[in-house]
Amino acid sequence: MFVSNNQCESHCVTGPVNTDQFPKCPCIFKQAQFSQEFAIPCQQPDILSLSEVTVAKVEIKSIRIIATPKGLALDNTILTGKKAVIRGTICFRIIYQSPCGLNITEKEVLFNDFVIVPEKWDSNTPVFGTAIVEDVLACRVDERTLQVNVILFINLKDLEAEPCPPPCPPLCPPPCPPPCPSPCPDNKCITIISIHSRPHVIVPLKKKRKTRKKCIWG
Repeated sequence: MFVSNNQCESHCVTGPVNTDQFPKCPCIFKQAQFSQEFAIPCQQPDILSLSEVTVAKVEIKSIRIIATPKGLALDNTILTGKKAVIRGTICFRIIYQSPCGLNITEKEVLFNDFVIVPEKWDSNTPVFGTAIVEDVLACRVDERTLQVNVILFINLKDLEAEPCPPPCPPLCPPPCPPPCPSPCPDNKCITIISIHSRPHVIVPLKKKRKTRKKCIWG
């Protein structure tokens, strides 16, 4: 079912995102999206509207390195032969308006995903993983049901590997072309324009020599 922006705003709320948590130099990462629908506990009142949604906690529970085929996918994804299978949890806190006033409900959901990692990684590689929330959205499905959507930035790092190289410096602009030569005085020159990337060549005109006519007497 398609929902317009106005309808979506009346039933959904977005949460804050802390951009300061993003890594400065990510090397091995993936962006993933998760969505789950759940009912609020029976002891809580019905949902009239949503007021606020936040992600209280994101935690990676386990990281496993597995062997997979090597190759190049049609979307240019390079398969190195190794993947890190990630399992974690996301805890949502939602504030909503009910017939009894404001209420708070919390829900913890599981997520599973994978990240392509270097071929040299194995089960003995000390891998450190973080999951950062890029966007969170909560929507009211009905008076007892909510739907949450979250976009995660999953970043992995080998604790024994060297840091990522710094980004390449910006390219210098091309040098300015040489200035054009000054024109000849009294317009006594012609300009030869080359089709190659060479400056114009000024060739002065040669003066014609005056010849005397010889008279022949008969």
